[in-house]
Amino acid sequence: MSFSIFFHDNEKQVEETNLHYLERDSDSLAQQLDVKFQDSLDYLKNMAFIFEDSTIEELDEMQSLFETMSKDAPFDEAYFIYSDGNTWDLFGEKVDLSEREYFKEAMKGKEGISEPFMSPLISREIFICYVPVRSENGIQAVLSGIYYRETLEALLQSAYLGDGGYAGLVAADGCILAGSNTGLNGKDLFEGLEARQIIGDTSLEEARADMKAGRAGLLSYEGAVASSLVMYRPLSQNSWYLVQNLPSSVLNDMESAVSKSAVSLAIGLTVSFVALFAGIYLWLRMRHSDLYVENQRVKAIVDASYSLIFEFDQSGEAVAWYGDAGKVFDIENGALTEYIHPEDLTLFTEQMKELKEGKLGERELRIRTRERIYHWCGSRLIAMRNPGGKLIRILGIIRDIDDHKQKELSLADERDLFAEAIHMLGDTYYKILVLNLETGRYRFIRKEYAEAPEIRKARQEYSSCDSYSFWYDRMAESMIHPDYLDAFEKKLSLDSIRKSVADNTDRHSVIYKRRGPVEGEYKWAQTEWIPCEGGEEVILYVKDITDERIAEENHRRELERAFEEVKRANRVKTEFLEHISHDLRTPMNAIMGMNEMTYRAAQEKDFDKISYYTGRVRLTAEYLTLLLADLVDVSHMQKLGLELVCESFDMGILLIACREFFQYVSKEKHVSFRTEGCLSGMYVGDYRRLKQLVFNLIENAVKFNKPGGSVLLRVRTEAETDCRDRFFFEIKDTGIGMDEEQLGKLFQPFDRGEHIVSETFAGTGLGLFIAKNIVDAMGGEIQVILTDIMMPEMDGYALAERIRELSRKDSGTVRIVALTASSVTVTEEKVLACGINEILDKPFDVKKFNQLIRG
Repeated sequence: MSFSIFFHDNEKQVEETNLHYLERDSDSLAQQLDVKFQDSLDYLKNMAFIFEDSTIEELDEMQSLFETMSKDAPFDEAYFIYSDGNTWDLFGEKVDLSEREYFKEAMKGKEGISEPFMSPLISREIFICYVPVRSENGIQAVLSGIYYRETLEALLQSAYLGDGGYAGLVAADGCILAGSNTGLNGKDLFEGLEARQIIGDTSLEEARADMKAGRAGLLSYEGAVASSLVMYRPLSQNSWYLVQNLPSSVLNDMESAVSKSAVSLAIGLTVSFVALFAGIYLWLRMRHSDLYVENQRVKAIVDASYSLIFEFDQSGEAVAWYGDAGKVFDIENGALTEYIHPEDLTLFTEQMKELKEGKLGERELRIRTRERIYHWCGSRLIAMRNPGGKLIRILGIIRDIDDHKQKELSLADERDLFAEAIHMLGDTYYKILVLNLETGRYRFIRKEYAEAPEIRKARQEYSSCDSYSFWYDRMAESMIHPDYLDAFEKKLSLDSIRKSVADNTDRHSVIYKRRGPVEGEYKWAQTEWIPCEGGEEVILYVKDITDERIAEENHRRELERAFEEVKRANRVKTEFLEHISHDLRTPMNAIMGMNEMTYRAAQEKDFDKISYYTGRVRLTAEYLTLLLADLVDVSHMQKLGLELVCESFDMGILLIACREFFQYVSKEKHVSFRTEGCLSGMYVGDYRRLKQLVFNLIENAVKFNKPGGSVLLRVRTEAETDCRDRFFFEIKDTGIGMDEEQLGKLFQPFDRGEHIVSETFAGTGLGLFIAKNIVDAMGGEIQVILTDIMMPEMDGYALAERIRELSRKDSGTVRIVALTASSVTVTEEKVLACGINEILDKPFDVKKFNQLIRG
C-alpha cells in the first residue's frame, strides 16, 4: 500500500483525502482477490484444456503429470479426482468425494470456487477451485486447487486496518467466509451491526439490498468507543464481497502516519537502495535458472498437447508461435484473421471483445490448414496484463478438433433422427426411460414426461425419486392391480432385469393392469425393455394398450360368436339331414304302402279302393314334389335370389287346391282344417310361388299341431288401384306356439325351433324361409302371432320307457318295434336303454314288417 504526502489546513479536506486513499487500498485488495481466484481457475482450465487435447489416455499418468505441474500452481494444494469421486490423501489412503457438492457440480460440466468447509483430506478449513476434464465419453476427471482459509485470512490482514479495523470475505447474504479477525468467521455481518446506531446516509436495510444486488457502498455507525465506517465492494466470483470496517481513529491517524513515514523514507531510501540492487541481482540469477527449468517443462507439455500456442497484440498481429502443431496450419506471420474462415470472423471478434471485458474467451472456429482446407479448431484467448491491469498481450491456444467436431456434427444429426424417432414413438409409448444397471438410476427420454407435475412433485418430496427401485416400489404399492403383481415383479424388478441381461436375454415384455385417472378404474399397460450395446443400460418402453385389449376382447367374443354360429350351423345341417330323411321317407313310405294296397285291391277287383288308394298316392306324390321344390328353391335363392314369373291364373283354383290337399293331410294328423272367405277372378302373377307360400304356411300349422287341434285359413281381398288388388292370407292354429328366442330365428333356413321339435314334428325347416322370400319379392308383409306354448306329444323313447314301467305282467316281455325316418341319430345304446327291441326305417318293407309281427 502506498500513500501520497499532503499538508492540509482544513480538517474536512484531511478526512476526504484519507477516505480517498482508503478506497484505493480497498480497490487494490479487491483486485488481488479477483486476480487470485481467476488465476486459479485459469490455471486449472488450461491444464484441463491440455489434457483434453493430449494423447495421454491413462488417468494415472494424467494424475502424475498434474501433481508434478501443480507444484508451482497459485494455490496451496492440488488434487486429481477420478470420475467416480475417488482421490488419495497425503498418506496414500483412498478418499471418496463423490457426495461433495462441488464434485457433483463439476461432473455436470460446471467450474467454480466453493465456500469454505472442513476437508477430510487435510483436516483444515479450505476453499476449493474445481474444473472438469472432458472427453468424447463425458467427464473423465476433476482438477481441484485448494486454498487454506488462513491463506486468504493472511491476504486480508495485509490491508491497512490500524487498531480495531477489520477486512473480510463475505457472502451476499452477509455470512463471513474468511477475515482478518478469525473469531468472526461463520457469523452474520449484519447481525453484529443491528445493535449499532447508523449515522450515515445509508441504512442497514439499504446495505443489505446493495449486497444482494451486487452494488458497492458505504455504511457509517456509532461504535462503543468511536464512530466507524464499513466499506463493501463486490468481487467477480460467486457474488462475494470484500468488506472493510475501520474506526474513525484509524482514518484520522492516516495523515500523521504518512508524514512520519515520509521522513523515515527519505533516510531509508539512500541506505536501502544499494542493498536492494544487490538483492535484485542475486534474485534474478536464481530466477533465471528456475525459469529455464520451467521453460523446458512447458515446452514438453506444449509439444505433447498437439496445440498451437501463440502470442499477439491487440491488433491481432502474431508476436510468437509455440508448438509443433503450427506446422499443420497455414500460419507464419501477420494477422490471425487472415486464416480464419470468413463466416467465423464475427465469432473471433466477439471472442476478443469478451477478453477485453475480463472474460475468458472461448470459441470454435474454422482455420485454414496448409492443404488449403479449413479445420474446426478450439480457440481460447487469455489476457496478459501488467501489474496495473492494462492489457499488453494476448495468449492464444488453438487445437485441431476437426475429427471430434465432425463426429459431433454426425452425432447431432443422429440425435435429430433419434429425437424424431422418439417423437414418433411418443404416439405409441407414453413413457420411455433409460435405466443404468450399475447405479440403479433412470432418466426420462421424453422431456415433457420428465417435467410432468407428478414427477416434479416427487422430486420435491423424495431425494431418491430418480432411483429405479424407488419408482418400481411406488408402482407396485399403489398402481399395479393385485392380480398382476407377480408378473410385474418377475419381469421388471431391478434384480430381474440385471439377471436377464446377464443371461443375454434380448427382449422382455410384460402386460399388466395399472390404476387409471378415475378412482377404481384400471388401464391395461405393456412394458417392454431391450438392453443397450455394452449391457450397462436398458431402455424401457411403457404404453397404454387398453384400446388394443378391448379390441382383442371384442374380437375374441366375435370369434366365439362366429364359432358358436358355425357349431349351430353344423348342428342345423345335421338335423336337416335327419329331418329331410324323415320328410322324404314318410311320403315314400306312404306311396309304397298305397301301391301295395292298390295291388291287393286290383287282385280283389275292388275299384273303389283302387280309386281311393291312387288318389292318396297322387296327393302324397304332390307333397313330395313340393318338398323337393323347396330344396331346389332354397339353393337357388341363396345363390341368385328369387325371380317371379308373370302369368295369367285363376285365383279360385288356389283355394280349391288348399282345401283338397290339407283336408286329406290334416285328417291323417287328426287335425281339422277349414277355410273362410272366397277367392275368384283372373289375375296376372306367379301362381306357383303364391301356392308354394300358402302351402308352406298351412303345412307348418298342421305339422306343429296336436291331435284334436284345428287350422283355419281366412282369406280376403282389398283393391289398391283399378288394376291392382292386395290379398290377405291369415292362418290360425292351435299348435304349440313359439317363444321369443324361436321367434328371432323364425325365417332362417334349416331352423326348426330347437327344444320343441321331436320326430312328431319332423321337417326341413325351409318353409318359412321360402315363404319370407316370396312375400318380400311380391312386396308384401308376413307377421307371426304368438299362441300358448304347448309341449309336444310323448316321443317313442319315452313311450317305450313308460310301457316297461307298467305294473302289467307282460310289460317287461312285450315286443316293442319302433318305426323311424331318422336312423342317423338312433344308436344301439339309446334303443336298448329305453326298452325298444327292434327298429324299422321308413319306408319299410311290408314283408319284413309281417315277419317281425309273426316272429
